[in-house]
Amino acid sequence: MLKLSENKIVAKSVAISLIFYFDQLAEDVRNKVLINLNLSGKDAVAWVVARFLADNFYKLPEDLLLKLSSNDEAAWGIAKGIANNFDKFPEEIRNKLLLKLSEKSESAWIVARIIADNFDKLPEDLRDLFFELSEKDNAAVMLVWVVADNFDKLPVEQGKNILLKFSNNYDALSRVVWAIMNNFDKIPTDTRYEILLKLSEKKNVASTIAWALADNFDKFPEDIRNELLNKLSKMDGTAVDITRMLADNFDKIPEDIRNLLFKFSERDDVAWCVAKMLVNNFDKLPEDIRDKLLISLSKKDETARIVAKSIANNFDKLSENVRYLYEKVAIIL
Repeated sequence: MLKLSENKIVAKSVAISLIFYFDQLAEDVRNKVLINLNLSGKDAVAWVVARFLADNFYKLPEDLLLKLSSNDEAAWGIAKGIANNFDKFPEEIRNKLLLKLSEKSESAWIVARIIADNFDKLPEDLRDLFFELSEKDNAAVMLVWVVADNFDKLPVEQGKNILLKFSNNYDALSRVVWAIMNNFDKIPTDTRYEILLKLSEKKNVASTIAWALADNFDKFPEDIRNELLNKLSKMDGTAVDITRMLADNFDKIPEDIRNLLFKFSERDDVAWCVAKMLVNNFDKLPEDIRDKLLISLSKKDETARIVAKSIANNFDKLSENVRYLYEKVAIIL
């Protein structure tokens, strides 16, 4: 096996055999085989080795682990091994490996999660390493969830600054929103609302915030959600969720926010959404609001058919001010 491990053509087969017969091989032989496989340069082999290391790294000597951690793919496996067996490994070796693994892009985000999950158990240099990793732009997408999920374990001000920094990273924006919403109670009130209000002005993530707000409407204080609704209503791709929110929570929102429905009903691109909402929530809406919307929507070709059906199905509930519309739009049916 040792000889075959030097042959790149059969390296993958050797790696698989190593996994099955690892405990039956002499320690010096299996360690040399691992080194040879690690140097094979084949991605498939590296992946097999990495998966093996993730489950068995504690069986290997420190010097071999340090040597293997220089390989990008093997580094991932060792990092996963530390994450899964944090308390089983000697502190000194574990900390050395974490420092080394933090230099590899494939394992840096795992190192960050390990540090965040065990923040109180680690020395200051490794705690500082977490914040150093968060400064790297290419780490933002992976680290944003780590920070949010472990916010209650981090120093508040530093955790806040990291999330604010990530909220300026284009690739991480939607992850910031979902990380905050899924860790809502862990993140201080002022921090979560400051970030969400900031992001609500960014086109590429406004629809994500609108969706998140719609699904968590009652979690937000009135002033914050009204400010968000005002900001989001000016952005593309948010009308459907805002309309749903207004219909579902009509009695909880002030008049100026309710008036967004009338603005949407006049927009060619989203009037259909208001019309659908009107049909589905006909009995929930106050009569005056309903009538105004029916009048406004009857003027648009895109929504006249929906208005006609709504009037026909609810004729006895309508005021004289609206019934006359039926003759105007009935021809469409």
